[in-house]
Amino acid sequence: MRIGIRPALILVLVLVLASPGCVSHRPPPDRWKNITDDLGYTEMVPVPVRRIVSLAPGETEIVGTLGRTDLLVGRCIACTWPPEVLNVPVVGGDRTFQVETVIAQDPDLVLATPRTETARLEELRERGYAVLVFAPETFDGIYRNIRVVGEAIGEEQKALQVVADLREQEAGIRAENRDRPKVRAVYVILDDPLYVAGNLTYENSLIVAAGGVNPMASGRGYLMAAEESIVRLDPDTILVPAESPVNGTTLADRIAARPAFANLSAVRNHRICAIDPAITHWPSPRVVRGIELVSDCLHQSPVQGSLNASQASG
Repeated sequence: MRIGIRPALILVLVLVLASPGCVSHRPPPDRWKNITDDLGYTEMVPVPVRRIVSLAPGETEIVGTLGRTDLLVGRCIACTWPPEVLNVPVVGGDRTFQVETVIAQDPDLVLATPRTETARLEELRERGYAVLVFAPETFDGIYRNIRVVGEAIGEEQKALQVVADLREQEAGIRAENRDRPKVRAVYVILDDPLYVAGNLTYENSLIVAAGGVNPMASGRGYLMAAEESIVRLDPDTILVPAESPVNGTTLADRIAARPAFANLSAVRNHRICAIDPAITHWPSPRVVRGIELVSDCLHQSPVQGSLNASQASG
């Protein structure tokens, strides 16, 4: 276990906050609590937390689900849900934010993911800011993060209720899909080069919960895949993130147009399905909606010869 802010650094921080020239918005905390993040890093978080900068879309959604968007004073570009967070100042991308921009928001707590620039997070820690990194790969990981964020911001009971409700809804969808035929589905993240979701990814968890089987699950994480391997596996359905057209085509169009994929079952049967990546790429409290969307893609019939995001959302 790694310890975050050292006691001496805390003393320095408190003295700085109390100095006449300090521009901090924060009164001294009532106390501190130890919170351990997904990387095993234990931070001493002030109680109460009054100001949060979130560099993690999923955790921004958790704060919103717990009804505390009022605590958000900064967000990353990809942090766009719930809609009310759009009024929160943007501090940059999760990998491109500037440390001074975050510090200017004077946060009690910074939320991040493993994608966030590590060196910049370390600088924030060194300068006395509490940073928690979240890396859920499974639904249990999401539920744990809801509880951890709830604990950090003083909404423990609400977090427990949210988790209980989500578990119940998840179990209901799994039960509905239990007797359906298992659909072999590959989630293609990128096409140049080809990247797919393997085991220990959120997308794989969604496929399994929706009653599918991911033939790429023999590999771990996000994998570069050769066309030949996908042809050999011949998935029933190909899932892709929905996107705006680039040069007149989408990722779904480009996958369908690959000569090597012409005889794939998913291509011949028009079963390439585009889904909102904000729901299926970022592990978040919208997990149940993600399972529903993937389930629709795996089990519904194609409409007018194809599946697309709007049909999958309906």
